[in-house]
Amino acid sequence: MGAINGSRLLLMRLVRIPALVYRVAFAESLITLFVVGGLQYFLLSWLFGLSPDRAFAPAVALGAFATLSGHAGIELAARRSEGRGLLVATLRATTGANAAVAICTFGILLAFGHPPNTTLSRPITPTEWTVITVAIGVVGGALFHLFLGEETRIDRIFISLGGVPDSREWGRHLLAPCRRSWPGCSSA
Repeated sequence: MGAINGSRLLLMRLVRIPALVYRVAFAESLITLFVVGGLQYFLLSWLFGLSPDRAFAPAVALGAFATLSGHAGIELAARRSEGRGLLVATLRATTGANAAVAICTFGILLAFGHPPNTTLSRPITPTEWTVITVAIGVVGGALFHLFLGEETRIDRIFISLGGVPDSREWGRHLLAPCRRSWPGCSSA
């Protein structure tokens, strides 16, 4: 999800947008996340009788999905105003901010709900999973913009994104013999 949304962002175009536009965009994204997440929390607790602990994660996930789902309406409004002006720049920045907030929220939610790993001597904490998630996203985004930042043909971008799961699989196979010798790791 992050790679698909991030591939639409052109770094050189994003740098030219004023900082106030980004503040408005991120404020709108966070307001949407908190309002929809709060309403979902209330509805899940009240309608379905879920305990507050059980209603929190689905409410946050639904708030993140609602934040991300505004993309189609924003693109329609940008096309109708012919793609020029501060309003269109703000709408397009809002699309990127919505994607960033939704992806980060969902990643953090998954990090805090991650089951403990029993093969390690000490399980990785939710905070460490969050740092790992953010680090993978930052490194992946930097590599994407390093190698494909100027690319505008969608077929080349799609093919390069298709190679990401394959490269992860190759890395896992290449590192398998090394992992057996690390302390705290099992040989299975």
